[in-house]
Amino acid sequence: MQRCTNFPSVAPLEIFLTAAETLPYRRPAIARETLTKTGFALLALGLLAPPALAFHRTTPPIVAVTSSGDTLLPRVPTEGRQVVVALDVSGRQIFRQHRKHDFLEQITTSGDNANPTISRSSRVIAWDSDCSQLGCPEPGRQIFMWTAGTAFQATHDPTGSSVNPALSGRGTRLAFESRGDLAGANPTGTTQIFLRASDGVVSQASRGAGTSHDAALDRTGVGVVFDSTSDLSGRDTGISQIWFLSAIGFPQILTYGQGPSRRPAISSDGRVIAFESTADLTGNLQDTGVSQIFLYDADKGSLISVTDDPAGCSGASVGAVPRDISVGYACHGQGFFYHYLAGRHFQLPIDGGDTPQAVVELGGWFMVVSTTANMLGGDPTPGHQLYLLNLFKLAATPLD
Repeated sequence: MQRCTNFPSVAPLEIFLTAAETLPYRRPAIARETLTKTGFALLALGLLAPPALAFHRTTPPIVAVTSSGDTLLPRVPTEGRQVVVALDVSGRQIFRQHRKHDFLEQITTSGDNANPTISRSSRVIAWDSDCSQLGCPEPGRQIFMWTAGTAFQATHDPTGSSVNPALSGRGTRLAFESRGDLAGANPTGTTQIFLRASDGVVSQASRGAGTSHDAALDRTGVGVVFDSTSDLSGRDTGISQIWFLSAIGFPQILTYGQGPSRRPAISSDGRVIAFESTADLTGNLQDTGVSQIFLYDADKGSLISVTDDPAGCSGASVGAVPRDISVGYACHGQGFFYHYLAGRHFQLPIDGGDTPQAVVELGGWFMVVSTTANMLGGDPTPGHQLYLLNLFKLAATPLD
């Protein structure tokens, strides 16, 4: 195993969209040499190079992804095997973990970049960036994409409000939010969810006077979830609910709580949707003021409560594991996961520190956490670091 302990030096570029030409993707030997020249420490996931079938068997129990700074995971997990993150290197820059050549590949080199999302194959990446720093023709923030080693501007939003993208697992469909009238159906300028097809055609997924946020897509991009304060009549209720657009084509509201439900995640097959809500969705629907994790099974049309923690829980993610479906989440600074079919909860083996994120991603045996616990031994770290946990080799604690 070779560890990459430093980021490449970053020189400002006059033209942001040519940044991919300077990346180490085609020249891994040079990239490794470059990665030794600066002091920003980062441990790459290069040890994940073995064949896919042996991925969980050959990966150590704990892999440090970062070792300095303060880093949170992107909102949208990846079902593939390469992490994409935004890290503070000459401003926020996007990095993709490159297994094959054992280093972190820098995708952007200038501007302020955030909210990265990556396809299952890791060949398509999207994020939002500040055009005022990049010299774009449009103002504000726009969506950018990277594919086949080339970066390009995916939205040309005159309002400069295109942010928070999500890619489908195949990378053929992109969801994002904007206040613009990008498809001729948003004259009021409220924040809505838009979908961009692989041919660049943009359509509007959400409607109404309310605001819509936090879209997520299944593998095909046909199943779309988001939260919105609109109801079916288009009225703004002021309380966000979870919406689901399925292959049938009819929008469904999954929640009717008196407290907000938000930040949904969807399984790759579109069957299971996990989210957080302060409403008692399986009881009297009243707002408890405390966020809990819920799960909706689209096949059964059923809604269940995953957590009932007095301190509250957040950050739901969902993914397939061997013979089950797993929901990751965090409560009171600790990481947990729930096996839906088995009906069992587990606590991750994290000793001390603060863990605000515990995300199911990178394949059936893995979770990635953001924590101040030093999982390689020693005192807690000043900032939150990212670790890959191999649950094939780590023993999680079952809970009653």
